[in-house]
Amino acid sequence: MANKVSFSDVLESEAGRIVGSVFEENRNIKNYEEFEKAFRDKWNTPLGENAQITSDDIITLWNTSECKERIKENTTDKEYEKEYGDGIVVQRQAVSKTKVVTITYQKIPIHSHTRAGKPVKAYSKGYRKWKNLEITFLQVRKAKKISPHKIIADYNKHFKEGRTSSSLKTKLYRL
Repeated sequence: MANKVSFSDVLESEAGRIVGSVFEENRNIKNYEEFEKAFRDKWNTPLGENAQITSDDIITLWNTSECKERIKENTTDKEYEKEYGDGIVVQRQAVSKTKVVTITYQKIPIHSHTRAGKPVKAYSKGYRKWKNLEITFLQVRKAKKISPHKIIADYNKHFKEGRTSSSLKTKLYRL
């Protein structure tokens, strides 16, 4: 019996080749919308439909280093920052099989200052909304009466974009 491999599995090993084929379709891609259109034009075949390509797969390709290098060649620094974020958190989420929503969170610069006589270095902070999956994760563990320290450790292992312990403690308290 043949070993079935999904398109998502192929992305990990052959992202460069796939991105190259998309850029053969349109060499002057400058933003996500153009990238998605070129991708769909290239893969809108019976073979592409059989691969069951999702919007999440296209977002994964868009965020690869190969794609970022090609986009950087086609855009100015300002356009590149708008697409991938510099000082801004840019997040793309698949809403359906063909629709992707782009969410941007402005980072808030905090200047250096002193707090209780101790100097605090300058930093940037940003806000991320809680997803239903994250809230459910915390609610289940709180209901099981697991210690906050253990919940924080589990959370940061489970979710790739971890949160600070302060953020997690506050959310646990509010649940």
